[in-house]
Amino acid sequence: MLQFARLTRQPSDLTQLAAWLADLNQQPQHHIGYLGTEPAEIAQSIQDFDVLPHKAWIVAHAGQELVGALGFDIDLDAGRTWLYGPFANHSDWPTVADGLWSNLQPLLPQITLEHELFCNEQHANCIAFAERHGFRQHSHDFIWNFHRGLLAQLSETTAEVLTELYYEAVCNLHDQIFPGTYYSGQEILNRLNDQRRMFIATDNGQLLGYAYVEVEPAFGDGSIEFIGVDNAARGRGIGSQLMAASLQWMFSFETVQEINLTVNAENQRALGLYRRVGFQHAHTMCSFRKIVEK
Repeated sequence: MLQFARLTRQPSDLTQLAAWLADLNQQPQHHIGYLGTEPAEIAQSIQDFDVLPHKAWIVAHAGQELVGALGFDIDLDAGRTWLYGPFANHSDWPTVADGLWSNLQPLLPQITLEHELFCNEQHANCIAFAERHGFRQHSHDFIWNFHRGLLAQLSETTAEVLTELYYEAVCNLHDQIFPGTYYSGQEILNRLNDQRRMFIATDNGQLLGYAYVEVEPAFGDGSIEFIGVDNAARGRGIGSQLMAASLQWMFSFETVQEINLTVNAENQRALGLYRRVGFQHAHTMCSFRKIVEK
């Protein structure tokens, strides 16, 4: 018999969950795009949620065996919850997933406007779950990777680290290019630290473009979260300059072996840039959204 309950406050239960999720997320037929494949990295990601783990995750057991999990994070500014899952490893995947969803809904903030799923295109069960519960496909996206061995082929760059002088301009450009995305321009500025950096390209005091990147030296990877170029500056190689600066900085951490990014499958301009730089396709993903009925 299946049993559904909140994740407990016990650190050992979070450690067990992270290891279980890491194993499943290495398999395309179970892959959810918001989480990685290393247990420690997943545990850290869950702990960094805006909602405490025991208030954001429902787990399913068959006897003593963990067979399912579904969690969420929230972006209050965008009015969106990001659904981490459903994850299930059971012969009756739909029943486990539907039970997780039913038990998670009372935990979801009532002020959110929509829910989002992000799964591998080979995750047929999750796609069927989305369709069954009224989610509509929002986009197709690619996850691309760049490996350390390709670093030598990067061109020289004149891009530089963001300074306070350009804070307002970079916020305006980001919010113009990526309205309603998971981080606003101001949220990115608030996140900047030794492992989260923004690079900019300028000309005579004018902002031409920017890249926001995050590196995880403890887990050997990093990600290019956003890269944007002002419309008037396109076609001048600004994106390549920003990409080169970002990758060179992230690989300055000796433990980092791979950088990844996510890009909309229809963004041919960006795909061309990433291909020229040396990124390689890793996964094709499906994004689904559901409007919350009030």
